[in-house]
Amino acid sequence: NQGLKPDISPELRERNFGELELTSDAGYASVWEEDKTSEHKNSREVEPVASVWARISVLLNKLEMAIPKPSVIILVSHGDTLQITQTAFACEPLSQHRGQQH
Repeated sequence: NQGLKPDISPELRERNFGELELTSDAGYASVWEEDKTSEHKNSREVEPVASVWARISVLLNKLEMAIPKPSVIILVSHGDTLQITQTAFACEPLSQHRGQQH
């Protein structure tokens, strides 16, 4: 077991797609197009990419303070949340999250 224990963190939740929640994913492409023009706002009550990164960075700061070094941390989440995080770590504009290789 080596002391491995999963921890559920609400910060890792799926991106809120606002009015598109519980509908088909056909509308996601238009959200991603809007993401390219603004990191801080989106229509239809969709969670902006900057807000997603803000909650993830809060979690990462908490983990950094709480977990002994050296440690390996594995984050499991939803696609947009992880691509936005990957984009931030690549020091690229969050608006370009859909361009990350995955």
